[in-house]
Amino acid sequence: MLWITNPHNPTGQLWSRDSLTALLERFALVICDEAFLPLVPDGESESLIPLLASQPNLVVIRSLTKLHGLAGLRLGYALARPERLARWARWRDPWPLNGLAAAAGERLLADPHRHRRWCERVQRWSAREGDWMQRRLAGLAGLEPLPSAANFLLIRGERPLQELREGLERRNRILLRDCRSFAGLDEHWLRIGLQNRSGNRRLLRALHGELNR
Repeated sequence: MLWITNPHNPTGQLWSRDSLTALLERFALVICDEAFLPLVPDGESESLIPLLASQPNLVVIRSLTKLHGLAGLRLGYALARPERLARWARWRDPWPLNGLAAAAGERLLADPHRHRRWCERVQRWSAREGDWMQRRLAGLAGLEPLPSAANFLLIRGERPLQELREGLERRNRILLRDCRSFAGLDEHWLRIGLQNRSGNRRLLRALHGELNR
């Protein structure tokens, strides 16, 4: 079984559909987590959802929490062949969603046109702020942001970044993702989630202050 993320987390790299299709021939089961894909401009063109009808070994996972900023609700779903989902339904907890999450999901998806407009708005924001933030982070001495198609940036430090992270939290009330829980990454890596322009400016000011202490 292979579990992949597209865009990749934590790098934000977007995989093309063609590059992932070959994996379906190599593994008995491929689960593709596309939780961040709706935030990527033209990201749907790389989704594996159109392959579900012809690929019985494929499962695609989606989430509404990333797209709508509802992390506390843990609202997501899986797409696959009906017989696989029916089998999984017999294994899962009796109540996979709480009432608040179910109500929010119904409301968010009630109007397809409104949902599409929201997706387009989020994608414009992600492209605009991602490019803007990446260029400015690259100008900070000692930090290197990796290219990303998602609404987050993985940054590498020339020296360990734990002191920087702790300073941001203690003096600026800004919390960045500690990446040591990701296999292959150590204390030289942090992940930054994009904000609106004022929030991104605040983060840059805080980073500049901490780097120059």
